[in-house]
Amino acid sequence: MKVPDKVIKKIEELEQRKKDQKNAIRREKRHQKKIKDALNKIREERAPELIQAAEVVVQWVKEFYDSEIGRQLLRVANPIKIFCQPYWNGLPAFGCEITTFATIQLDDKGNMKYCERYKWMPEHETFLDMNPINPVVLVEALHPDYLVDLAEHLMSNAVWEDIHLLF
Repeated sequence: MKVPDKVIKKIEELEQRKKDQKNAIRREKRHQKKIKDALNKIREERAPELIQAAEVVVQWVKEFYDSEIGRQLLRVANPIKIFCQPYWNGLPAFGCEITTFATIQLDDKGNMKYCERYKWMPEHETFLDMNPINPVVLVEALHPDYLVDLAEHLMSNAVWEDIHLLF
């Protein structure tokens, strides 16, 4: 059977495209593994600091949910954003402060979520835990710098300025 050259060429192009796609997926998986391994190494090196920061967050969230003002806020604004920084795919997104950011939200059911947004549109949400929050969950789920900054934000009471801006 005589197959036209253009058909053979098209088949070869499609085969090459499939190979390229598989290679791209393989490269991306290797890249993500390197990032994950690097973050795990940082978590191990900074374990005491991260556990302490997570415990600060857990205590603040518990006090918020136990307080009358926390219940009132959640009745009028649910969920409530308590922290926001430029992060994307769990990593810092320097230079993208206007369009790309990650928030921590609390809702009236006691859920804590990590939400990534692009141009104010939700792109990715991760359920972290329910009140009472397990500090280990925060250490494992959040970027180390994000967790430390969140704890500092809550301890400094700057969180109330963010909450005030919601209204």
